[in-house]
Amino acid sequence: MAGKNYRRVEREPHDSVLEALKECGKCLAWTAKLINLSKSGASFSTKMVLKKSQNIHARVRIFKKGIMEVRGKVVWIKEKLNTTVYGIKFDSIRQIK
Repeated sequence: MAGKNYRRVEREPHDSVLEALKECGKCLAWTAKLINLSKSGASFSTKMVLKKSQNIHARVRIFKKGIMEVRGKVVWIKEKLNTTVYGIKFDSIRQIK
């Protein structure tokens, strides 16, 4: 069954920014290019070096949907030529605007 999509939740492609927050939850730590988003997680590309199972606290700005605060863990990593793509699974999502 080549090409069959076995994802549990539909992903929507997005050309937006993921803003990772420092531990205080208010200060910007780094940014990444959002690739896609679902109700259960997201993927993004960045030059930051992250580890599998690393906790992420971030804001995601989605046009016409507002700003969401998300918390999750890195669940997969794919090395690319000039960047790294990460997948995170959300622990929580909160609409803030």
